[in-house]
Amino acid sequence: MSAPHQNALSDGTPAQPARPRWLRGCVLVAAAALIATVALCALGGAGIRRGDIRPPWVVRRVGPVQLVAITTLTPDCALEFPCGKPINVFDPDLRTYYVVWVVVSWPGDAKPGFSKYRLVMQAIEQR
Repeated sequence: MSAPHQNALSDGTPAQPARPRWLRGCVLVAAAALIATVALCALGGAGIRRGDIRPPWVVRRVGPVQLVAITTLTPDCALEFPCGKPINVFDPDLRTYYVVWVVVSWPGDAKPGFSKYRLVMQAIEQR
């Protein structure tokens, strides 16, 4: 005769509860959505860089925080005019950039007027 069947309780280790199928499905759907988001963002960035996709122009404010995403010829000072020496907009070597800034406007006199942080600066190829 064969040896008696031993279960997890008889050998001293506790049995682990089985995970529900829907939980495994949710994890797989979330992982697939994350992979798709990363892939689409990479393709979108490549399309913007090559000039195939026109980047969105965004200016949104939530309280003291403002998000600014623009296409500009002067990426280092896109939020301040005039900035530096005048540029010749007819220069064929002039590059266009897509720049995303976060601007924080501090209310009151206790702090400086605003702080700006550049999140993204992407050169756009001319077609």
